[in-house]
Amino acid sequence: MSFFIGYTQHHVDTREFSDRLAFFYSNMEDPSQTETPWYLEMLLVFAIGKLFSGTFDSGDRAELPGLSMFTYVQSRLPSLSELFSLGKLGIEIHALAAVYLQNANRKEEAYLYISSALRLATAHGFHRTSGTKHLLQSEKVHLNRLWWTVYMQERRLAAATGNPSGISDDVIEIDMPNDSPGFPPALPLRTNIRIARVTGRILSTIYGPGNHREETFVPNVQEIVQSLYWIAKEIPGEFSGKLIISPLLDGDVSLRTSAYLHMMLYQAILLTIRPVMLHVSKLILDEDHDESLNLGASPLGRLSRTCSEAARRLLEVLLTLRRKGILTTFGFFDLDAIFSAAFIMVLTLVVDSSCDECHKLCPSPGLLEALEILDYLVEKGNRFALQRAREVRRMRDHLATFLDIPKNNSPSDVRQQRRKEASTGGGPSGETSQEHPSGLGSTPGDAGDKEVLTPSGRSSQLGSRSLLDSSLWNDISYLWQQPLAAEDAQPPDRVPGATELLPDDAQNWASIFYSQDFALTGEDLG
Repeated sequence: MSFFIGYTQHHVDTREFSDRLAFFYSNMEDPSQTETPWYLEMLLVFAIGKLFSGTFDSGDRAELPGLSMFTYVQSRLPSLSELFSLGKLGIEIHALAAVYLQNANRKEEAYLYISSALRLATAHGFHRTSGTKHLLQSEKVHLNRLWWTVYMQERRLAAATGNPSGISDDVIEIDMPNDSPGFPPALPLRTNIRIARVTGRILSTIYGPGNHREETFVPNVQEIVQSLYWIAKEIPGEFSGKLIISPLLDGDVSLRTSAYLHMMLYQAILLTIRPVMLHVSKLILDEDHDESLNLGASPLGRLSRTCSEAARRLLEVLLTLRRKGILTTFGFFDLDAIFSAAFIMVLTLVVDSSCDECHKLCPSPGLLEALEILDYLVEKGNRFALQRAREVRRMRDHLATFLDIPKNNSPSDVRQQRRKEASTGGGPSGETSQEHPSGLGSTPGDAGDKEVLTPSGRSSQLGSRSLLDSSLWNDISYLWQQPLAAEDAQPPDRVPGATELLPDDAQNWASIFYSQDFALTGEDLG
């Protein structure tokens, strides 16, 4: 379980759990061990491990991995009163049950369990500095990390189910996790907490019910984008080595941790700008839309390209995990990330259908690779991935009936043709390879980076693993950067190189996000 979660969450103290596990197997002849609450926690950890790894209990794959263990635990769970008397163990049991349920595609039930875990932790006062001051340092560290893990789980499940969060940030007194001897590095956990907080703000600001005034909407989105940028600065840009703070830490766990944080950040970016791409798709699909719609030079087109680029980078993370053999077979966040990226790639087909050949995005990796990852999970027995793959193909095939989209489209065919054109010294319209297409300029990558093509078909070393390259953040900031008060004024914490927002643009964005005639916002896809 810890391998797939990495250092981004903390449900149990692995040292204590390992000691208890060794004691359990050393005293197998003692039947009283199976009557303890800790035995239930052990079974939950095993069930989650089976689910993440895709280890089925039977050859026919009739039920989810670990389901028999989970059902056994569920039938023997103590009452809330008993769980409260167990202290931290009661919180851990409900939090672990929520992990299993969420990854088993039962998010509403998971929300109930994690809400109970949050209530138990709150009732014990673990969110207050006074709640743990009488404990040993190692116990304080464990409870601090457990509290923030439960907080983070509850925030994300509340967002996923459309329910309110159970605690206000204003009443939380304890600090975020810090490094402590004997525990994994705290940075991944802190970063994950910050992403969860920003995700909650995204959902309340952009997808929240009711009308939002434009004078508050734009500043709120500006703050969200700025928060995402500073979070990106904390995440290593490479997928190997940079999270290995100590030689004692396993490299694959570090890779999994780094990849998870990349996934969550790109998901937050997609949540922020996806409604704009949906708006562009609506403009294209409208029967009476202006045929001369110029996306190449417009802010809408620029942000659509940025959205597609974020999805492309998200797919690169997932492909890396698959190549390494550490993609979670039944993982809520892995599957959700694949589907979100695939959905954006379908919208990219819509955008490309209205563009000249030289301005088509044709991202690599793209829709074909997203479907291949879904099919890979289907082969491993994930029936939820089968449902998602069918939905993506249904959307693609439906669009292909009335748009200029090949029904069985293969972006690689387009890219191969463009490689031939690029190798002759110019792009489809004679452009030189020294230029970058608007909105998706590349940055130098490592020498070992895979060569890909820019949207206009020119070969480049795309800095696809860098979260901080200007091409991504400049395009987002272009839409949300406040105009300067004076020519020589510099806004605080400004994204380096960001283009200033055109003065008249800000008044249009709230109406795009809250368009009453466009019901599909993608809110349920995050």
